[in-house]
Amino acid sequence: ALEAASDSMRLETYSFGIHVVLIEPGYIHSSMSQNAAELSSAYVNAAGASAYRKIYEGFQKSWEKTVQASKYQPEDCARVILRAIEDRPPKARYLVTRDAKIAARLRRWLSDRAFDRITRKRIGIEELREGSAR
Repeated sequence: ALEAASDSMRLETYSFGIHVVLIEPGYIHSSMSQNAAELSSAYVNAAGASAYRKIYEGFQKSWEKTVQASKYQPEDCARVILRAIEDRPPKARYLVTRDAKIAARLRRWLSDRAFDRITRKRIGIEELREGSAR
């Protein structure tokens, strides 16, 4: 949604000399994760009793792997933001982490169906089969 909004705003503001840039950081170690965990804890706890339980569990496992593997710090994102400010003209998108760059390439190379399949596999989303509980 944010990507689509920035694309639209970039077109709408072009004639006014306003450059809209999207920074795609990927996961970067910061207090944001702790804040998000605290703010979403009620939803996560409720997920245990919902039809989405397996999806939440799969996402949490995938997220933990992402957090553990990330070596990026806020300064890495700040450098990219500074580059976006200084570039004339700026690019439409700036990618910070390796994961963000890989995801952008996959998005470009793969069909939506193939990209969705990879995402589903990563977080363990399985298709409900006919006759299974919903």
